[in-house]
Amino acid sequence: MAKTSTVNETPTAEAAVFRKLLRNASAGGDSTSRVQRVMLALGYSVSMTPAGFPAFQRNMMHKGIPVTVWVMTRDTYSCPVSLMDPVFVGLYTTEGPLEMVSNEEYPRLLDYLLKHHGKALGANADTTGTGN
Repeated sequence: MAKTSTVNETPTAEAAVFRKLLRNASAGGDSTSRVQRVMLALGYSVSMTPAGFPAFQRNMMHKGIPVTVWVMTRDTYSCPVSLMDPVFVGLYTTEGPLEMVSNEEYPRLLDYLLKHHGKALGANADTTGTGN
């Protein structure tokens, strides 16, 4: 009898990155705590945005200027609880009056992480832009 393949058995580069993220962040806990550990490992902290919403926050350079990056869910304005959550990413000035420098939306937190932190995750992804 031939063995049928399932989604979990089909290796893809994306699935490998996802498994590596979870393995490096620790095998224990629910998806929320796993996402938090992944984000903390990448240098983010959980903070309140100036508008009062919880989000992951990190300072970095963008086109030669220091910015604060805020990552939150696109629909509920809170910290993502899954790598599959759609996210809004806002880049704001760190000096002077608060001003948005740039913003992007991603269908999944994983897409943002692969684009901006692919090198840190060990993925072959475009790591130009705001990430490492």
